[in-house]
Amino acid sequence: MCIIRARGAAVTRVSILIPTRDQGPLLPDAIAGALAQDHPDLEVVVADDASGDDTARVVQRFCRHPALRYVRNEHRLGRVANYRRALHELATGEWVLVVDGDDYLTDPGFLSRALARSAGDQETVLVVAGERVLETDGTSVERRPVRGEWERVDGAKFFLRWGISGAVVPHLASLYRRDLACRLGFYRADVLSSDWESLRRLVLHGCVLLHGRCVGVWRGHANNASRTVDVAAHVRNLESILAPGAYAIERGLDPRAVARWRDRALAEYTVELFSVCALSESLEPALALFEALRREHPVAARRAALRLVTDPKTMSLVALHGVGGRRLVGLARKLWRLLR
Repeated sequence: MCIIRARGAAVTRVSILIPTRDQGPLLPDAIAGALAQDHPDLEVVVADDASGDDTARVVQRFCRHPALRYVRNEHRLGRVANYRRALHELATGEWVLVVDGDDYLTDPGFLSRALARSAGDQETVLVVAGERVLETDGTSVERRPVRGEWERVDGAKFFLRWGISGAVVPHLASLYRRDLACRLGFYRADVLSSDWESLRRLVLHGCVLLHGRCVGVWRGHANNASRTVDVAAHVRNLESILAPGAYAIERGLDPRAVARWRDRALAEYTVELFSVCALSESLEPALALFEALRREHPVAARRAALRLVTDPKTMSLVALHGVGGRRLVGLARKLWRLLR
């Protein structure tokens, strides 16, 4: 195990957590990007969920770095439980950033800029920057939470715009206060979007700093949890919207405003799943989720239906899927890339 060496003058400590399982070939980028951060008091914790590949050997290459610590679970905990252990038991920093083992940071100055900007500001509980989404075919797109360099937003206002088209809150670019996160029980919900379920509750306790630069890369591939086509998993994942909505009302937000936000967010989620499923083998998961939404949240279902029929790209994918299956969908994607 790599041990963190003693440090000098006290500076705000930041923990970069790298939860991973069987991601050995991709892990060097995650570790190197974390260790490249120029913040002077940094710990990088690789939380290995009992990998069966060469993860331990990969980490060994970096073991001489004083900021690195490697912890391997004796038994596999699962993705979300590994997040939870890393935050609640392994991290020691005042601020925390979580970078999955298949993603990586590209901006060495992100943490320094974020902490300098939030210095002395006890109300800021979250700093969010942008990310570049990199697909396996080499295509990429940048997603930024704000157009300018910095913007400070009241957490309640930010909550009510989260879940609407264009909202960007990448897990790998979300720096949050550890003490508050632990008190709120971060990563308590074992769902696909456990990070958003947690962060949505967090922002209701203060302000959010938005940074207009892309600071890392999120790798898109078939094994991404968010791209699963498991129907039950997506139905359970509605908790990432419903639970924070209930909590927002407890925190004093207008119930009518929260209800409008909830229905928009549910509709956005359903439309996004249709797009994902249209690029996969079957539309059944999206249709099943829509039916569940129609029974439990009819207003959100109507919003989703309206969004779908007015979104030409998604409807084109759905139509192509019905006519020719995945082969025609793949052809359409290639043509769209050529026309960009």
